[in-house]
Amino acid sequence: MLTRRVLIVDDEISICEMLTIFLENLGMVVTTACDGLVAWEQYREPSFSFDLMILDMVMPKLGGIELFKRWEVEQPNMNTIFMSGFNMEQELKELRKRPYIEFIEKPFDLRSLIQKIQQLEEAKKEICWRKAQPREGV
Repeated sequence: MLTRRVLIVDDEISICEMLTIFLENLGMVVTTACDGLVAWEQYREPSFSFDLMILDMVMPKLGGIELFKRWEVEQPNMNTIFMSGFNMEQELKELRKRPYIEFIEKPFDLRSLIQKIQQLEEAKKEICWRKAQPREGV
C-alpha cells in the first residue's frame, strides 16, 4: 500500500481507536481528531501531511464535507473516505465525481475499508500515469 499517513476524524472515539489499531498494524501512521474543527485547527499546518483522510460526515462542530472543502483549498486531490451511519448520497453527489473520493457506510467491515483505500490508490496512480504521458501535438 502506498498510503502511509492517515488522518481519522470522527466524534465516536471507539471508531477512531479501532481504525487506529487496524491501520497501524498495516504499517500506517495514524493521527486522530474527535471533530472536524479540532482537526482543522490542529493539523492543517504544512508540517502535517497526510496521504488519506477518513472523515465522519456528521460531527457536532464541523462535519466531514465542510472539513474536506477547507482542506481541499490547501491540499487538493487528497484521497478521502467519507463515512456515515446515514444515507448521505445526496450530500456526496458532486464530490463523488472526483476520483479521489470514496464513501463507506457504517457499520463496515475492515476488508471493505481496505478495498476503498486500494481503489483510491489505484485511481491516484492512474491520474499520475496520465499526467506523465506526452501530449499529442506538443
